[in-house]
Amino acid sequence: MVGDLCKFIDAKRTLTTDEDLIFTVESILEGYPALKLEELRLIFEGMKKGNYGKFYERLKLAEIEEAIRKYEGTTKADVLEKIHQHKIITRGVDDVSKIKYEPQSMADLRRKKFKEIYGNFKINE
Repeated sequence: MVGDLCKFIDAKRTLTTDEDLIFTVESILEGYPALKLEELRLIFEGMKKGNYGKFYERLKLAEIEEAIRKYEGTTKADVLEKIHQHKIITRGVDDVSKIKYEPQSMADLRRKKFKEIYGNFKINE
């Protein structure tokens, strides 16, 4: 996720070597042991969106830690709401009185399926 963040933001001075990335990840894990992976994902998405400031010239460990500190200033309820947003799912029609139900026999269903597969198939006489 740290590598993706650096590629996305595309700052002039950023984490480029494997050692820099490993050091940054280890520092985040040691400095913020209570931080969950899902929360870290939210922080990085917020950084990509610009919620924690603009990163024109530099994106290194100090800027990432600053964004984490800003994130920790938000309430836990706000974070949980972002993670578990309730979405209303609607299926079907709004007015069920418009639905017309016609029972069919298995033979009718088979004939319908046969016509879908073979079309108007006629036997040569």
